[in-house]
Amino acid sequence: MNLEQNSTESDAFIFIQFVSLPGRVLKFIFVRKFLIKGANLKIEKFYATNGDGDGEIDLQWEPAKDSKFYILEMGIKRKGKAGWKTIDMVTRSSYKVTGLKKKVTYLFRVAGVSSNGQGKWSSEISKRI
Repeated sequence: MNLEQNSTESDAFIFIQFVSLPGRVLKFIFVRKFLIKGANLKIEKFYATNGDGDGEIDLQWEPAKDSKFYILEMGIKRKGKAGWKTIDMVTRSSYKVTGLKKKVTYLFRVAGVSSNGQGKWSSEISKRI
């Protein structure tokens, strides 16, 4: 999909994810992703540390000035490439990932989102449990 705004084009797409059980929606994630120029959405510092419990990783990042919330993605590197999956959208600059398997290296990235759309992804970080 291409959007035209002020005579410039930006690539965009819409991501919808449902996680449900029969008869009950547990989580609904709707993300419209745009590359925004000019907004201060860059994530400068992004860290992953071991969580307090088994199978946990704590993520923290420096808040982006213009972000209203953040999109978090996780991947596992296979055959040299990571398959990314949106894990959550949050308003704070930290997140605890739970339910992870031991002896697996996980990849993470985060992007700030303003009322105009999504900024660039942070640098990827990896953490092995």
